[in-house]
Amino acid sequence: MNRSKWRRHLAWLGALAIVVAACGGDEGVTTPECDETDEVRLQLQWFAQAQFAGYYVANDKGFYADQCLDVEILEGAVVVGGEDVEVGS
Repeated sequence: MNRSKWRRHLAWLGALAIVVAACGGDEGVTTPECDETDEVRLQLQWFAQAQFAGYYVANDKGFYADQCLDVEILEGAVVVGGEDVEVGS
């Protein structure tokens, strides 16, 4: 088998492994009972774009709420850095 076919087969095998892993069941996964939720603000380092999609999808699907978190996602800007973020309040 030539190198091109070998790489193509490895790519398909990798994609198949990802699909199989993503299709796993929820057996054994428990979510905590929430007496109250914690309010959390997530400050992005940049404007909303594809690299932050996971945060938005998790929020929309209620994954944070399942863990007793009320997450507010704040867009960043050119000048936002870790030291510029106000903690508390």
